[in-house]
Amino acid sequence: MLAGLLRRHRDDIASAWAARLRALPHGRYAASDPADVLRWSASAIDALVRSREEGSPELLEAHAREMARAREAQGFEVDEVIEGLLLLNETVVPYVLGAGVSQDAAAAATLELGAGMRQMV
Repeated sequence: MLAGLLRRHRDDIASAWAARLRALPHGRYAASDPADVLRWSASAIDALVRSREEGSPELLEAHAREMARAREAQGFEVDEVIEGLLLLNETVVPYVLGAGVSQDAAAAATLELGAGMRQMV
């Protein structure tokens, strides 16, 4: 369910997540080009979707390693990147809860999202 929801709402979630990232106080996200932050957000969502659809945690781990190297080269602190990933979780949960699925399906999707976040961290 999670992969389908992320795919259907990708652009809205990426935009909302990018806006939240850019609103972090005193951070590199706020100083970054908004188009770059949006591209980073969409790319992470795409990696999460591909990983879930293909049943391959390695895809998500590879994306996370690439993202970590890029953010480190840009001077991001590790805690800022982790805080950014937590904002993805906070951004997606309302979509899960509003999907009109059973409570069990919503709980499963939320757990699946949490597992993806742990992989990226």
